[in-house]
Amino acid sequence: MDNFGSGSKSFGYLRDLKLEYLKIEGGYIKDIAKNRDNQIFVQAITEIAHGLDIGVIAKSVESGEDVTELRELHVDGAQGYYIGKPVEQTGE
Repeated sequence: MDNFGSGSKSFGYLRDLKLEYLKIEGGYIKDIAKNRDNQIFVQAITEIAHGLDIGVIAKSVESGEDVTELRELHVDGAQGYYIGKPVEQTGE
């Protein structure tokens, strides 16, 4: 599930869908190392997801501080400019 947290019905979907992972909306991730409210939100989402055997990926990770915080919150993966810039794919 992409952009988790951007809609009010996201929690209901978690129970009904058989997801392998969800991605948390980047607005909750950007500067998370300095934002206690977002840390609490991400921690809660991660605990719920892990309780349902769903992996958690953070979007829009832009600093090493944020990577460290996400690891402490037990987030399973990350994507964003700090991890790697988008690469143009060439067709075969």
